[in-house]
Amino acid sequence: MKLLFRAIISLSLGALSFVCFYFQPPSIVETTTTTNSIVEGTEQTVSESIETKGFSKMLDIVGLGALLLSIWIWRKELGIGTIGPLSGEPAVTQQQPSAVVSSSSGKAAAPMKKEDAYAQMSEHELELRKDYIAQLFDQYRTLNATIIANKLRITRDAAKLLLFMMQKEGIIRADGFPKSTIYSKADSIENITIDLVRQEIEQSHTVLQERRYVRISHRYEIDALFQCEDIGFIVEVKPTSRDVEPAMLEHWITQLTTTASEFSSSRVACILSIVILGITGSEAMNLKKRLTSYSYETGKTPVRTLVYTESDFQKDATYNGAGD
Repeated sequence: MKLLFRAIISLSLGALSFVCFYFQPPSIVETTTTTNSIVEGTEQTVSESIETKGFSKMLDIVGLGALLLSIWIWRKELGIGTIGPLSGEPAVTQQQPSAVVSSSSGKAAAPMKKEDAYAQMSEHELELRKDYIAQLFDQYRTLNATIIANKLRITRDAAKLLLFMMQKEGIIRADGFPKSTIYSKADSIENITIDLVRQEIEQSHTVLQERRYVRISHRYEIDALFQCEDIGFIVEVKPTSRDVEPAMLEHWITQLTTTASEFSSSRVACILSIVILGITGSEAMNLKKRLTSYSYETGKTPVRTLVYTESDFQKDATYNGAGD
């Protein structure tokens, strides 16, 4: 819009605003007279006047709108972003068709063959999908291919391919193949702790089979199940960032032993692995000693308590063999 044309429009709007505010029509006054009889033979007349400004209000609105528009035309020069309901330039503007697409270095982008573009686009989309899946594991402890397929709106086979690639790259791990494969983040607190528990078990037993995130009788879920020559170990990981009272510890143990009762045809033992997070130094060591010093009655099912701190991920676990 040229400067002269904008000036004419602005002056016209300003003049319209002045006319609307200055030349107001007279108000319409309606008077209502009411006669009331107070005492016999005595009457009182009451008059009520109502002033109507309907047309004047409309002119006020038109005048205000014209005034805003007369200023809004000069928003760039005045550095104004918003005036009332009027907003400024959009935050994201579309690139002009004639503009030259440049690279981050400031140089004009080199022409690209269609085959190379397809290859790079596919690789880019692949990495974006893998990053999205990795972020999902920050919200969910475990996922399966069906959930991933629904989240990304892709086929289940495509989701399985992505998960397989991430598994090979060491980002996630897969358990339960082939019946119902469950995927989890390889470096999650639960998986790191289960790895340490396996090292502890292997000091006295040979692990024949390992299963993680297992559902028992469609009612219970355990973090890991290690099958050895003559005994199975049920492992439950409990991360905590606060003190654990004896009542809470007994509640966790009761849950474990209840799950173990489902294995009526085989000999099992329970391992409760408590991971202390956010507590370091002497406070963490005192908490570890206290948790491993509790004695409790577990009936016929042996229960071992392992307590880890964040620094213990690189050391041996401290444990007691209550119930052995």
